[in-house]
Amino acid sequence: MTERLFLGIPFPAETVAALSRQLGHRFPRGLPGRPVPPENWHITLRFLGEVEPDARERLLLALDSEGLGRPFELVLDRLGAFPSNSRARVLWLGSGDRQSAIRELAARVERRVRQAGFPPDERPFSPHLTLARLREPENLRHAIGGGEGPRLTLNVTEIALFRSHLGGPAARYEVVRSLPL
Repeated sequence: MTERLFLGIPFPAETVAALSRQLGHRFPRGLPGRPVPPENWHITLRFLGEVEPDARERLLLALDSEGLGRPFELVLDRLGAFPSNSRARVLWLGSGDRQSAIRELAARVERRVRQAGFPPDERPFSPHLTLARLREPENLRHAIGGGEGPRLTLNVTEIALFRSHLGGPAARYEVVRSLPL
């Protein structure tokens, strides 16, 4: 039986609580669109899709084969939207200074994923936390302003293999395995 899997950086409960408070101050009427439930907050390093059990085991062996790097501090402080602020479908919080540590981690993860037999990811890596999704494109330039967002410092000490459970009002993500840095 296949599982819908992805690799990402989980958010500790205290980080989720701190960011929730900051977002409440920034968006007193609530986030636009359909907010992502805080318990689902993460930064995706690599989406894998539907994965067979033997491929999952190969992936875990590749990820365990050698270190993924050292822990690092990640600062999230920029608001933005995909595909653009004026035609937003996704509101996100990301890093304003293009930190290299998370990009290096994503590159190491991508090498291990390919080593396990998965095809290359064709999309460029764009580290962000998805805050909300909008059904129809919306102009969020006023809400985003100059892009200054709540400032959040995340101590990245592990990544996780997540399983997605689709259906219901929102997807639910379950940690299958934590992998320390």
